[in-house]
Amino acid sequence: MERGDWNSESDIRRGVRCITISPTATQIAAGTKGGGIQIRDLLPGISTGSYEWMKGTSVSTGATEVSSMAFSADGQWLAFGLLNGSVLVWNRLLAVMQFNLIGHTSKIRAPAFSSHGKWLASGSEDGAIRIWDGLAQGTSPASSRDAVSTLDGGTRWVTCVAFSPDGIWLVAGSADKTIRVWEVSSWVVLMKLNDKRVFSATFSPDGSRLVFHGSKGKLEIWDTGFWTQVMPLNEGGHSFSDSIAFSPDGSRLAIGSRSGRVRIIQPKRNTASTSEISGQECT
Repeated sequence: MERGDWNSESDIRRGVRCITISPTATQIAAGTKGGGIQIRDLLPGISTGSYEWMKGTSVSTGATEVSSMAFSADGQWLAFGLLNGSVLVWNRLLAVMQFNLIGHTSKIRAPAFSSHGKWLASGSEDGAIRIWDGLAQGTSPASSRDAVSTLDGGTRWVTCVAFSPDGIWLVAGSADKTIRVWEVSSWVVLMKLNDKRVFSATFSPDGSRLVFHGSKGKLEIWDTGFWTQVMPLNEGGHSFSDSIAFSPDGSRLAIGSRSGRVRIIQPKRNTASTSEISGQECT
């Protein structure tokens, strides 16, 4: 495979809106401000221990910019949320844009696949969460699918969506300061929490914990067995967080903020920050 330099790509130089790495860490994808999508293979550097970009695939969405993206757990599918409300799904094995999912009326903020790949959820600024099924049965490029369910995500835009690792629950946060948890088998709301403005949510790898993070550094950890809060942590003075992620073994939780800092906590020990990584202030 031929090595490549992302910085030499014209659409990359226009700016990157979102980026994601496949669960197997073999591919990286970036959505650019120019409406382009760059999908590259990753190879570990032999001498440096770092990763090297390899020549990959360039995909155009036309004039519509990519606002969010997510890989499926097996890395076969890559969903792109667009500013116009469409969701594109790339088939990595066939190297084609397999689906163009239409139904939302505004920007897609959060696509998420269930762990088994059966469901794709898309959260939009139109306040709806659409559930898509049957992706594995697609036979022709750019084919369409109707949403099998449309969930009420709140009175304002959906900020985040996440499936539990076993695919039993779906959680979503809204800008109207509500959080909802659905039981996937029936799409019935299992729990609704009010007065909680959440920008990111994630389950622990074993599904035993659900973590919310919102404005002013407020973090909540819930036990999914009893649906009770087990750890409130207010990191007062810290910035908004758009991203949180567990380590594979669930022992650590990384919290990224718009202030350019990443904080690490150990949720099972109920301890506060164990380390902090500083970066550039985000605007």
